[in-house]
Amino acid sequence: ASVVRLIVLFPTANAATTILDPSSWLTSLLMVPLAVLPVIGTTAFIAMCSERIRRQWELAASTDHLTSIPNRRMITTTGEERFKAAQRAQSGLAIAMIDIDHFKKINDQYGHEIGDLALKHVALVLQQHCRGVNLVGRFGGEEFAALFEDASVAAAAAAAERLRQAIEHTPCEWNGLRHGMTVSIGVALVKAADSTFDDALRRADGALYTAKAEGRNRVVIDQEDVDSVTMPNPVMSRVRKVGVGD
Repeated sequence: ASVVRLIVLFPTANAATTILDPSSWLTSLLMVPLAVLPVIGTTAFIAMCSERIRRQWELAASTDHLTSIPNRRMITTTGEERFKAAQRAQSGLAIAMIDIDHFKKINDQYGHEIGDLALKHVALVLQQHCRGVNLVGRFGGEEFAALFEDASVAAAAAAAERLRQAIEHTPCEWNGLRHGMTVSIGVALVKAADSTFDDALRRADGALYTAKAEGRNRVVIDQEDVDSVTMPNPVMSRVRKVGVGD
């Protein structure tokens, strides 16, 4: 700043004007940005902190507090977005409803602390085996949901069966022992006639109910989707046959 003042003042300098003269107009001019800079810096810092807090709140609002995976709000919001995109592009989208078998017995026999541990375990396994752009989250209680993008009936069935097998083959450990767990899964595909994402969600929930009623530890595809498969498919031939009692 002193160098700039020297250059400006030198041609007109006189005995009463010096580089250090506090009454100089140039001194006043140079003091303005020096006074404003701290305010700008503080404002920018506050804005940065506010944005960080906003992102943290958004993450908290979309994440299940117990399992740290997407919650019901995130699943439904994302499902609605992908539903609209699938309808526009006429691409496949499937929803899988997943329920832990005999979860009430775990809570009753071992307590809610172990029940929470079991929920975390299932959430972790599902997340590890939900590939690519597919999304899995906790829907509530012992129920989870997964979204399969660009999925045909056979592809959705295979993806759901992969999740079922992952849970069955990955025991949960508590009290120093390994405990086997299973899940039942109902799957439905979005149809052209669906008006909302909830239409497919209700069909998946109905298929899940059937899976539980037929003996649990199995994948059941919504009957309308199964009927739409006209050619023999090895995946489709086994999805209603897996698990206990078959």
